[in-house]
Amino acid sequence: MHAAAPRANQDPGLPTDGSGDSVLGLVPHQLRGFLAQFRNIHIVGAAYDCCTGAARQCCKHMRRKALK
Repeated sequence: MHAAAPRANQDPGLPTDGSGDSVLGLVPHQLRGFLAQFRNIHIVGAAYDCCTGAARQCCKHMRRKALK
């Protein structure tokens, strides 16, 4: 016998306009979870200007590098 998975709660911090859609579904920047409760928490935080993945300086550099 297999129990159904619990329904996911709608997180108000997630985009509802479809901008977060991808082939893989929602792929947040950071995921935290609890195995004992079988749920995930989507972490939402302020932008960090030194983030190696999304900082404006890093994105500009990668765009320039890609054009060369």
